[in-house]
Amino acid sequence: LFLEDIIIAWGKSPLVANCIVLGLGSLSNGRRSSWWELVFLESVLELLSPSSSSPPPISSSPSQALGPKPRFTEPPDIPPKEEGENTQGKPPMKVYLQDPIFNALDRTFLSSLGYTVLPHPDAFNHITESTFLFAPHLELEIYAKALNTSTPPTICVSTDLQQCIDRMDAISSYDNPPGENRREVFQRYMESTVSRPLPDFERDDWMYFTRVYWTKGQDINAR
Repeated sequence: LFLEDIIIAWGKSPLVANCIVLGLGSLSNGRRSSWWELVFLESVLELLSPSSSSPPPISSSPSQALGPKPRFTEPPDIPPKEEGENTQGKPPMKVYLQDPIFNALDRTFLSSLGYTVLPHPDAFNHITESTFLFAPHLELEIYAKALNTSTPPTICVSTDLQQCIDRMDAISSYDNPPGENRREVFQRYMESTVSRPLPDFERDDWMYFTRVYWTKGQDINAR
C-alpha cells in the first residue's frame, strides 16, 4: 500500500473537510525541511482537491512512493492559489496553519497560497473527526493536545506515535501533566487507526520516523 492509494481513497471520502498544519516552522528564517514539508503538503492537498480528477500513477516500489526524484536543488516557488480554483461540487478544503514562530513574511506568503494562519492555540479548536492533521516531528505535548479529544482527526501525518511512547518509557523521570496520560492518548489513537510509514526522502530527513494514520473502516485496501 503506497501513499497515493491512501490519498486517492481520502479524496473519494466526504470525511475530510479541513486541514490543520501544526509546527511547519518559519519559511523565511527557519529550517530547510520546512520547505520540503510544504511542498509535500501541497502535493497531498492537490490530490485531495475536488478539482483533481487525474491522480498520479501508483508507484511500484516504496522508494518511488512520492513520484520521481525532484530535479531541483532548492525548494521551488509555489504559485498562489487562484480564486475559485476548486469548483467541482464541493467547497475548497479549508487549510489552517499554526506555529508561534511564524513571522510577518511567513504569514503573508502562506496567506497568498489561500491558507489561514491562526495564532496559537486557536488551531486546536478546528480539529474534528473530519480533519487531516499534518504535524510531523513535534513535541509530545502538541500531539497529546491534538489527539486528546472526542473528535480526533480522521487522518494524521506525524512522528511515529509508538516512538513517542518508547521515548516516554525510556525516560524514568518522565511525568505526565496533571490529568493527562499521554501514553493512553497515543495508544487510543493508534488502536482506532491504521498506519503506514512514509518512505525515506534522501534529500532531507524530515520523513524519518514519520507515519500516516487514518481512521479504521475507510474504503482502503489496507494490507
